[in-house]
Amino acid sequence: MTAQISTPKQSTRNMVMECTKLVASFFVLFIHVSFPGQFGHLVNCIATMAVPMFFMISGYFNYGASCAAIRRRTLHIAKLLLGGTLLYILWSCVSTELAGGSTIAYLRAALILDPIEITNWIILHIHPYAGHLWYLNAILLCYLCFWAYSKFFEGKIMDYRPFYFLCLILLVLFLLYGVILPADGSSSGMNIRNGWLFGLPMFGIGLFFREYQEQIFAQYSLTAKKLLVIFFAGIAFGIFQWSTTGIGMIPFGMFLAVIALMLLMISHPIIPVKSKAAETIILSFGPISTWIYISHLMFGMLYGQLLQEPLAARFGTAEPWLQPVVVLVLSLIGAVLFECACRWIRKLRKK
Repeated sequence: MTAQISTPKQSTRNMVMECTKLVASFFVLFIHVSFPGQFGHLVNCIATMAVPMFFMISGYFNYGASCAAIRRRTLHIAKLLLGGTLLYILWSCVSTELAGGSTIAYLRAALILDPIEITNWIILHIHPYAGHLWYLNAILLCYLCFWAYSKFFEGKIMDYRPFYFLCLILLVLFLLYGVILPADGSSSGMNIRNGWLFGLPMFGIGLFFREYQEQIFAQYSLTAKKLLVIFFAGIAFGIFQWSTTGIGMIPFGMFLAVIALMLLMISHPIIPVKSKAAETIILSFGPISTWIYISHLMFGMLYGQLLQEPLAARFGTAEPWLQPVVVLVLSLIGAVLFECACRWIRKLRKK
């Protein structure tokens, strides 16, 4: 008889998920600041698991959330989006000055968006100032839709089944246009990198896993060994697809791998640390991963303007291998300092 995994009924924080989010933020960075050659493409292939996982984790921890909690989280995402937007407008001003340009001229051109840019920002989540911030637009849409749905059931017994049905339809479209059709190496001709076709299906999967986790593990007799086999087999098949026909938003194998990884994190939420300080550090990995995600492109541009030329002169052909590592270190230091500053400010407010 196969031993089944015991899953926790309630978990407000998942230490393994916090660690995984930090590693996933590294992979997102490596997508935008890539290693050279085939190795860089390989890392990018594996990194396609990161964003679906972020959406799923958000859905997982919103199961049973009240409208007030969802509204509070929605406002937090909106603040991150606004802050990230202002950060990159400010950085573009600094970058313009470093390049010998005019900040005034940049602001005149940048702050007046044409109607197409505005529409694409709102509907397709194409951020006009920093392309990678599309994720914040997408997750904001997820929270808004989930708040509207939860509001309908406020004061009543919550039934997520219609929401799951909506997410299932969107998941089919995502798999069709983002995974299956691009498997022949061609484009599906449809932009699915948005909250509608990418965010909501993954968010719904996370929510579904939270509600039915015990039934999923029991019905399929899932063990850590089985999930690890699925995880590594999915990665292997994803790499095989990348090396043969190319990929869309995510290789089919990587999609299976992220599902297995999510279930592994659900079933093994705790890291056995011996001190409260170590636990506190691990639980801070989530916010740090968010700051890395938001700021890494800025550090990448900073590297290109100030560090690339002297490092290339010093290390020659090794410089392209140093670039993603240096940007990662700078982003990590910046994220840690910013998180410490945020905690210090919160402590001051409580006094």
